[in-house]
Amino acid sequence: MKNTLLTALLTALLCLSLIACGTADALNNAAGSTTGPVIPIEDAVLPAVSDRDREPVSTCCVSEDITVSLLQSTYPAGTQALTLVLENRGDETLTYGEEVSFEKYTDGEWKPVGTIDSYCFNSLAYLLDPHSTGVFTISPWFLAQPLRTGLYRVTGGELRTGDSPIHAAWQVEFRVTEDARPEPDYAVFVPGQPLRNPDSIPAYVVNTTGKASSILLIPRLERQNAAGRWEEVPCAEGVGFCGTSDPLGPEGMELQEPVEYLWGQLAAGRYRLSFDITGTDPVTRTAGGEFLVETFS
Repeated sequence: MKNTLLTALLTALLCLSLIACGTADALNNAAGSTTGPVIPIEDAVLPAVSDRDREPVSTCCVSEDITVSLLQSTYPAGTQALTLVLENRGDETLTYGEEVSFEKYTDGEWKPVGTIDSYCFNSLAYLLDPHSTGVFTISPWFLAQPLRTGLYRVTGGELRTGDSPIHAAWQVEFRVTEDARPEPDYAVFVPGQPLRNPDSIPAYVVNTTGKASSILLIPRLERQNAAGRWEEVPCAEGVGFCGTSDPLGPEGMELQEPVEYLWGQLAAGRYRLSFDITGTDPVTRTAGGEFLVETFS
């Protein structure tokens, strides 16, 4: 009887973990990168494994309307900033703070990362409007040592929406390797994954440079074929664009790309949406992000 109850309890805990958080699955990183399959973020009921055998869980679904995701799941050693993307799909303003903590997966368990002797966070309340996407920069400035190779977990504070009860704290994982690429200067994040029979493609253009740039608002859409290659989705007949760039501020930009007008109906599959962005260099870069489309009758 005890074994039956214990098995049931462990199963329930595992199911809750799977519902709570999952991997971004390469949908929103710089074009061409990938991540691993969905796994639970809490490993309390799982056998201890090497940090090299675990896939980082870079996305956490705090609630039905709130999701937080790292811009990428792997970072180079010594990284000084990680971009966290917040999605607020609800009807209430999201409130969050800047306090975070770091842990490292060592010897089969999460252990706090050493910090400097004295530090504190600003007691500020950041706001994210309903039905919008925003970014928050996570910095390991208060850690005693730079980030070294291994699997890490960062935990934020509690979240609140309107007069609702406080939501649980968010938690995401990332891996540090010597050969990982740093975050791109610009990226495209498509919230609300997967998109089901979308009338439009929501997109958040991320600007990690902290400087004003310019973006050419001519979307390029590609679909991944069975061989894994990207094929351009042609625009619908008669569609034209202005060749003048628009300003892109340090805070990024939210966009809505009308599907039927630009491309007609989209079949199910994996897509990549890209834009050309020019920085202060001035160098033009192509920023892209992947997303899934599901169709149903």
